[in-house]
Amino acid sequence: MKTFAIALTLTMAILAVTCQAGEPVMRADAAYGVRYAQEQVIQLPQDQGRFYLSVFGNEGEYRYEQVKSWIASDPQLSALKAQTIYNTYRVDSVMYRERYAQGISDIPCVRLQTAQGHVVFEATGTNIPMSAEGLYNSIAEGCRKRNHCRPSPSPAPSPVPSPAPTPSPAPAPAPIVKPSDFPKTGVWIGIVVAGLVIGGAAGVGGSLKKEFKGK
Repeated sequence: MKTFAIALTLTMAILAVTCQAGEPVMRADAAYGVRYAQEQVIQLPQDQGRFYLSVFGNEGEYRYEQVKSWIASDPQLSALKAQTIYNTYRVDSVMYRERYAQGISDIPCVRLQTAQGHVVFEATGTNIPMSAEGLYNSIAEGCRKRNHCRPSPSPAPSPVPSPAPTPSPAPAPAPIVKPSDFPKTGVWIGIVVAGLVIGGAAGVGGSLKKEFKGK
């Protein structure tokens, strides 16, 4: 019991240090390999720095064909493959014998390496995880150590719409003068004629007044 208590205390201390250091929360699983509480997204260099993802094995061998099938059909592994230069090699090929055989301890083998040839992840034989999820998570752990992996971002909260501003009252429209409000044409003519008559009468009256005063 005392030994068990010491082991439990050490385990809790390690977990506490890991969390304080900002490490992702993860656990080991016999069937699925490394598992994360939050999905890890692998982001690899592109263009001239593209990584190489390679699978080696015997044509027709179950595990070799299974791994190739995972990479072709699993969404996460397919997304990883799209970021790499992907190749499969049969162990009876000339390329495998001349270039890779000396550096591979067992088959099948899954390897991810940098453009410079540095191995980021490798699993061989019975060490290959038993599921597509486990394989992806194990590769993600290798990438995380080289800062090529990040947690999947949480969906952004929907913004709360601000209340619409109260519209200002519209200005009162200018009064529209209807044509009917103007005097008719006949009225205008009468006003003009009356003005001329009154003006003419005033002029005649003035002239007569001057003539009488002159006499």
